[in-house]
Amino acid sequence: MQVTIRDRQPLLPWEHDRFRVCLDGPWLYSDVLEAAYDYKLVSAGADNGNIVVAPTRKVAMRPDPVGVLADLSGQFVMNFKDKWASYYPGENIVLKITLKKEVKFWPDYAVLEKEIALPVSEAYKVDLSRFLSDFTAKPEAGKNYYAVYSIKRTGSVSKNDFTKGIETGRVSYAPASLAFNR
Repeated sequence: MQVTIRDRQPLLPWEHDRFRVCLDGPWLYSDVLEAAYDYKLVSAGADNGNIVVAPTRKVAMRPDPVGVLADLSGQFVMNFKDKWASYYPGENIVLKITLKKEVKFWPDYAVLEKEIALPVSEAYKVDLSRFLSDFTAKPEAGKNYYAVYSIKRTGSVSKNDFTKGIETGRVSYAPASLAFNR
């Protein structure tokens, strides 16, 4: 059995097509599980097992869950790198950031939750200390913190859904005033 896709444009690097094909005795079933195009069936493959489909229209898929990666500094500055920025000209990105305090032998808790919309770029810098008035608790010097972030692309290239959250590494908070004294 084989699925042949006829006359399709190249997919974006993070896109994919997934089909399910089932041979049940003399019957052959197929359906699209997830795809970058709507497809019409050209040949059902009943005689030779070769299913042929052709695209009818482009469908936005979820953005690459690891297309934007970030790190967090001890001064609560996050630096993001956008691997696919060139594919999203003129569009915006929404960064959903949750800053968490690490608590030993107890669940970690969120001290800040923010959504920030920015024009697409190869890099983004977000200084979370600018939002100190929004913190649920005053940050403590020397304590460990980390961020959980996800992204949403707003525009026509990808679905406008948030990706699964990614955690940064843990950092020890060093307020800017302490960092300059080192």
